Amino acid sequence: MIYPAFEAGELTGNILLKDRNLMELWKWAADEGQIQAIKVRGKNYAVVKDPDLAAKISAASLAIKQYRYDDEKEQLL
Repeated sequence: MIYPAFEAGELTGNILLKDRNLMELWKWAADEGQIQAIKVRGKNYAVVKDPDLAAKISAASLAIKQYRYDDEKEQLL
């Protein structure tokens, strides 16, 4: 399965800390196992497995880059 992924520092600083409602959705998704932390070449990424949350993150800021993560291959595409 392919999931959207975001650089963790950008996501936290540019989106989640500025939007309380989105932060609450993030916490819920994390509690439900819908967020996966990965590290690629020294950078931390958050893989978002909940499609609604991923869409809201993307809509909150067009400046944040969205990556694609292949769950089967365990790598960013």
